[in-house]
Amino acid sequence: MADVNDLLTGAGGVVNETGTTAVTGNFYLVICLKPTTFTTFTEVDATGDALTGTEWPAGTAFTNAKGITAVTQSAGGAFRCHKL
Repeated sequence: MADVNDLLTGAGGVVNETGTTAVTGNFYLVICLKPTTFTTFTEVDATGDALTGTEWPAGTAFTNAKGITAVTQSAGGAFRCHKL
């Protein structure tokens, strides 16, 4: 795993998505760049309600130190995934 400076700066790499292509990998942070509605949002060891089907405003950030592994959005949004 990267050190804290790498995590804060995104030195592990990022994936930007403005369409409806599924993004998969091992991410610790997902940030909405525009209002975004997720159709898929899969996290490691997450419980509770799904983060799908709700429009999240620009600037919303989701974190999971164990990993976010799959993210897909409906049309119109934009998000950035920071790699672990």
